[in-house]
This record gives sequence, C-alpha cells and structure tokens, in this order.
Amino acid sequence: MSLSKWLSQLYALPGDNLDGIRVVTMAYGAFSFSFAMQARRPQPLIVLLVAANATWGGL
Repeated sequence: MSLSKWLSQLYALPGDNLDGIRVVTMAYGAFSFSFAMQARRPQPLIVLLVAANATWGGL
C-alpha cells in the first residue's frame, strides 16, 4: 500500500485533499525557509507569515 493511500485511510480524507495539503505545506515551507535566510525581514512579510499561520491553524 502506498503512503498516500495509507494516510488517506488514516485521516479519512480523499486523496485530493491530501494532495492539496501537500502542496500548501511545501509552498509554506519554501516561503518560510527563504524568509528565515534573509538578513533583514520586511514587516509586510512577517504579517503575511502570521496571517498564513493563523489561517492554517484555523482550518
């Protein structure tokens, strides 16, 4: 059994939902990593990161 099918059964979610979660998580990780590597972090990006965390936490 593939990992995707196993997770789908574990969380009782359709595979498409897991694919969406995977894409959002990868995009968030890439943004967070690039943001963390900046010497100076612009305030609008901090606000964007806080809003993204709040939105993701609310889901």
